[in-house]
Amino acid sequence: MSGPNSLFSMTLFSNKDLATKTKEIFGKSEISKFISNLNVKLPDNNTKDLPNHLKKNMPSATREFIQWLVGFTDAEGTFYIYNNKSWTAASLRFSIELHSDDIGILYKIAQTLGVGRVVKDKIRNSAVFYVVNFNDIIRVIKPLFEEFPLQTSKYLDFICFSKAAQIKSKSPEGVSKISNTDLMEIKKLKESMNSKRLTIDKRQEDFLSNKVSINIWWLLGFVEGEGTFGYKHLVPYFQIAQHKKKSLCFNCYRNFFVQYIQRIN
Repeated sequence: MSGPNSLFSMTLFSNKDLATKTKEIFGKSEISKFISNLNVKLPDNNTKDLPNHLKKNMPSATREFIQWLVGFTDAEGTFYIYNNKSWTAASLRFSIELHSDDIGILYKIAQTLGVGRVVKDKIRNSAVFYVVNFNDIIRVIKPLFEEFPLQTSKYLDFICFSKAAQIKSKSPEGVSKISNTDLMEIKKLKESMNSKRLTIDKRQEDFLSNKVSINIWWLLGFVEGEGTFGYKHLVPYFQIAQHKKKSLCFNCYRNFFVQYIQRIN
């Protein structure tokens, strides 16, 4: 939607540099303060909606919180495989990094999931929530994002991350020792993740486009990370800006907002 008579102008850019510049001009939205103060506690009859295998390991979480977290992870999360120089060992890391002003959100995530740590990076003026303990990854992180899938191309990063976790978990000598064959398989997975995945082929694009399914909680989390609210020529606008690789969901965002506005009008 756009124009002077609209409730907002939804401008969806695929150029990451333009998105970064826009955020520098208008800053982060005030949603972060709202989320930081939000208890994320819902009526008791909603808590049983979370599948039992997740509820057992995350008793403080609700379905709504997890859906919000998935959207927030689509925007700000990173799944990473790191290794030593000689590739004789490999480990996994899930992290979310924010400006240090928003550290309260990260403490809320750590508290609700019951795993991970939150640290400050004074050099980058940021705060990071991260999970590196392999048992926590297998017990909480992996099943969480399998049950509630990511909606952007970050899903492809998680698939590689999950496959690497599966390889490590089946190691006959436990998680501290992996065979050379398995290490080379993990290396291949790492080389197709994050910034090393330069393109998305047609098969992957069709798969991602067909699997998109968002709701208000996912969108709230995603907007927290990627949304911008501002004024241009005295006209208010709302913008979601992403790299072209992650732009497959844009039509879904538009459709969601159009349907939502029609419902409340």
